[in-house]
Amino acid sequence: MPREAFLAAARQVFAEDGYDGATVARIAALVGVTKAAVLHHFGSKETLYLIALGTIADDLGRLVVEALAEPGAFLERLDRLGERVIRYLGAQPQAARLLVRELVDAGPFLGRSGGELVERALTATEALLRAGIEAGVVAHQDPGQLAGSIVSLHLMWFAAHPVSGRLSAGDPFAPAQIEARIEAVQVQVRRLCGLPVTRSQV
Repeated sequence: MPREAFLAAARQVFAEDGYDGATVARIAALVGVTKAAVLHHFGSKETLYLIALGTIADDLGRLVVEALAEPGAFLERLDRLGERVIRYLGAQPQAARLLVRELVDAGPFLGRSGGELVERALTATEALLRAGIEAGVVAHQDPGQLAGSIVSLHLMWFAAHPVSGRLSAGDPFAPAQIEARIEAVQVQVRRLCGLPVTRSQV
């Protein structure tokens, strides 16, 4: 059985039930194996949770770090980062909900090495925005507050997808809705930053 099949099932169950409510038995049932088979591969529910959430945090953190290091004008990098994050979250339906749930519940992930992954992503986001402020590109403001607003724009749309679906009159994870979300968030982020919005984006 491919490792990713276990992780995909784990993300679904943890996102829906939370860490405390999730059971290895339900994860096993989704994969079509026994509980013992899951534990054989991962050892414990906690280890499975840390790995399932860790890959998401690591992927998102890498996107931010790459955007910070890439060449190009600040606005290009900011738009590119937003697009990449939205495409990632749109392709991983449980990712945002699971991550938000962990941040709200302060579960075992944040208390372990996961806290470092999240902190690294947040620090890189804040550093990117601070650089824009110091360069006079972004309107002067608290980069931490700005980072928090931008992170929320990305995560909450997908984490609260039943509400988002009603607001957008469509499945937030459908390709057309992903494209619409990319454009909407780029406009919103630019306005938060005090940056110009092109006529085609209005």
